[in-house]
Amino acid sequence: SIRGMKEDEYDSSFERDGFAPPAFTSALFRKLLHVGGPNPARLDVELTPYGKIRGRVVDVEGKPVANVTVSIDGPRMGRPLAASTGADGDWAFDKLLPGSWTILAKPKPAMREDKDGARAGYVFTYFPAAAERKQAAPVIVRAGAEVSGLEIRLRSVALYRVRGVVLNEDGRPAPDVTVTIHSKEPATEGAGTTMMGAARAWYPGVGMGPEIASTQTDAEGRFEFSSVGEGDWLVRAEASWGFIEETKRDVQAVGSLNLSVSQKDVGDVKIRLATNFDLPLSVDFGSDSEAAAGAAPRGALMVVLSPVDGGPEVFGMPGKDGKPVLDRAYPGRYRVMAQTMRPDFYIASMDYAGREITGPIEITPGPQPLHLVLRKHAGVLRGTIEKGAAATVILVPAAGAENEIVRGVTCAAGTLFQFDNLRPGPYAIVAFDRIEDGRLSDPAYVSRLLNSAKTIAVEEGNNPSIELSVNRWPD
Repeated sequence: SIRGMKEDEYDSSFERDGFAPPAFTSALFRKLLHVGGPNPARLDVELTPYGKIRGRVVDVEGKPVANVTVSIDGPRMGRPLAASTGADGDWAFDKLLPGSWTILAKPKPAMREDKDGARAGYVFTYFPAAAERKQAAPVIVRAGAEVSGLEIRLRSVALYRVRGVVLNEDGRPAPDVTVTIHSKEPATEGAGTTMMGAARAWYPGVGMGPEIASTQTDAEGRFEFSSVGEGDWLVRAEASWGFIEETKRDVQAVGSLNLSVSQKDVGDVKIRLATNFDLPLSVDFGSDSEAAAGAAPRGALMVVLSPVDGGPEVFGMPGKDGKPVLDRAYPGRYRVMAQTMRPDFYIASMDYAGREITGPIEITPGPQPLHLVLRKHAGVLRGTIEKGAAATVILVPAAGAENEIVRGVTCAAGTLFQFDNLRPGPYAIVAFDRIEDGRLSDPAYVSRLLNSAKTIAVEEGNNPSIELSVNRWPD
């Protein structure tokens, strides 16, 4: 009970040892409470007890392995989760949200060479003994429960050398450049998500898998990785950031290459660096008065370029002066996604260099803008949850969802939910008791979630309503 409060809208937070704060039990949690009037305001919140996972890492003979980094990926906690094994190969995580977790052991590079020159060593291994994330066994953690006795048996595989050179844009060797090598499999850790008004948005992307090694180029731009297993890899080179005083721009040269390793060393890798450039955004507001000025209110527009072949997304919003531009774009092939929160507007179409964007496009330096057309009379979708239950509601366009942004809002008990700025068309909508937002950037996973979704049509300027029942989030 809190007394003596003036009439206002209040946010809230709750803490107790052994329990997750409400902001972590739902990535979208936010419940404003109005205090005032003749009756006391009431706020009921359910805290979720943390779960625990314990286990150990062993080698191929079942012997414990110390000093192995173990990382765990699952429901977002707002911080990376990693531990190092002790002398008995043991590791533990004791502040976990309920849900599905993926566990990865990352042994330190150590190569063995036999008398014939063949090399082998331990590689990154997912629980229980998988080389790839898709083969990993998920570990289900219940609220307040402990899962123990898990054993990760490290995989020993043949290892090969990967050598190459990094070149500047003019073709000269690039010294002192950081070169990393990553698994090509998509990684949910760090998946793309951002707030757009009252809704959270998740955008699909390949991203980058775990980094297995890192090195620096020498004076001749050369680099080498001595312990790479067979498979498909993403090799990425990044120079240090710099600043150009004349243009007031931060600049960095980067480059990447998809590489396949199979049964032999690879010695001819060449990575060409490219510097970030300004990609202008031309925004058409139709008949709106701001169209002539070409301005977009800060926070009213979001554009995401997701690299088709993997790598960090390019994320852009209008600058402080309202001038739309992506100042850290790099040449490459991208999927383009965009969202607006400008009241009553929706994104009607996008084109680049005069060509309509219907799939992945090649972005190159130059004056050609990425052109977005916004129209008025956006659809608004409102709804309620059956029996006034609390839920997280996600909304996805029913057609072409593999390249679309997923939206989500939290609906507190007894309240309405609402989605704004909707483009006309059919949408799939579904409510869950909780979410693991790290999974909502995976289009394949989202498609499975939509098996229990309803479909609703949104028309220009129309405000349809719907009632949803709450589904249990799948473990």
